[in-house]
Amino acid sequence: MVRPLRGLTAAILTCGALIVYCIWAVFPILWVVLTSFKTNAEALTVPPQLLFRPTISNYVDVFTSVYQFSSVVENSIVIAAVGTAAIVLLALPAAYGLSRLIPWGRNAVSFGIISARTFPTIGLAIPLFIVMQNARLLDTRLAVIIANVAYSLPFGIWMMFGFIESIPIELEEAALLDGCTRVGALARVIVPQLLPGLGATAILTSIVAWREYLFPLILTTRNARTLPVVAGSFITDVGPNWGGLCAYSVLTILPIAIFCAVTGKILVKGFVAGAVKG
Repeated sequence: MVRPLRGLTAAILTCGALIVYCIWAVFPILWVVLTSFKTNAEALTVPPQLLFRPTISNYVDVFTSVYQFSSVVENSIVIAAVGTAAIVLLALPAAYGLSRLIPWGRNAVSFGIISARTFPTIGLAIPLFIVMQNARLLDTRLAVIIANVAYSLPFGIWMMFGFIESIPIELEEAALLDGCTRVGALARVIVPQLLPGLGATAILTSIVAWREYLFPLILTTRNARTLPVVAGSFITDVGPNWGGLCAYSVLTILPIAIFCAVTGKILVKGFVAGAVKG
C-alpha cells in the first residue's frame, strides 16, 4: 500500500504544480483581455473591478484612431512571411553544406554560427541604420526584412543542421549511386525527410519576426511600421490609455495565436521527428 500512496501523492502534487503554473502563465493574458473591454477609468480602479459592463469602444478606437491600422497589419504580415521564406531558403543549403560537405569540426562551426544569434540586437541597431540610410532603404519593408533575416538566419541554420544530421546519410549515398547530383539528392531525398524540420524552423522564425520591436523602431518612421512599434502611440501626454493599449495588444496577439494553434502540431511533429531519428 505504500507505493500506491506515494504514486498518488506524486500525481496530486504534479497536477497541483501544473495548475499553478497554468494560472501563472495564462493570468496576464486573461487580464489584458478583460481590461480591453473596460473603460480607461475602470482599468485604473483600485482595487480592480472584476464585475463590469463590457464595452467594445476600445476596439473601435484602435481601428479609427491608429493611423493606417490596416497598413500596419499588412506590414507585419509581409515582413514576417517574406523574412521567414528567405530564412528557410538560405538556411537549407547552408545547413546541408555544413552537415555533408565539411568533413570535421561541424559541431564547432554550428556552435559558432548559433553564437552569432546571442549578439544583442541593440549593438546592431546603429550599424544597420547607417547601412540602410546609405542604401536609401529607411522606412521600407525591405530594410526590416533584411535586418530580421540577418539576425535570425544563424538560428535557422543551426536548427536545420540538427534535423539534417538526424537523417541517415545512407539514403543520400544511395541516391548518388543511382545517378543523382548533390542538388538532386537534396531535393528528392533530404527535403521530403526534412519537411517537419522545415516547418518547425519556419514557425519559430515567423514568431520572432512578428514580435520584433527594435529593428522596425530604428529603421522605420511611418510607411513600414509594424504592430509592436505602433503600440507606443497609446502612451500619451496625460498617461497610458490602458483600455486602448490592451485592445491593441489583443489584436496583435490574436493572429500569431491563431497561427500557433493551427501549426502547433507541425512544430511538435518536427521536434519529435528529430528526436526519434536522432
